[in-house]
Amino acid sequence: MSSIPSQATRIPVMEIFGPTVQGEGMVIGQKTMFVRTAGCDYRCSWCDSAFTWDGTGKDQIQKMTAEQVWEELRRVGGSRFSHVTISGGNPALLASLDGLVNLLREHDIRTAVET
Repeated sequence: MSSIPSQATRIPVMEIFGPTVQGEGMVIGQKTMFVRTAGCDYRCSWCDSAFTWDGTGKDQIQKMTAEQVWEELRRVGGSRFSHVTISGGNPALLASLDGLVNLLREHDIRTAVET
């Protein structure tokens, strides 16, 4: 059996950015990194991230394993964050999301998923 991750286990990442101080919700004030994923099934007219699902951002999509996402989070944010917000689009559609959430948990990073 191959140890190369299949495309199904990869996460369609559009951008990873931060750290920034979270300004809302239960984690207000925490240094947060963001992972923006592609794809959404809602198509809300007020969406501020329509590029994640309307096709205009398709060239930005990188298929990444959970480990690659973690490496990029550390490269960009160093050790200056304790929280990761996974947004989109609708990341709840991704079957591979649990691998990333579990990996972040192993590194004592709190997570939130925004749809």
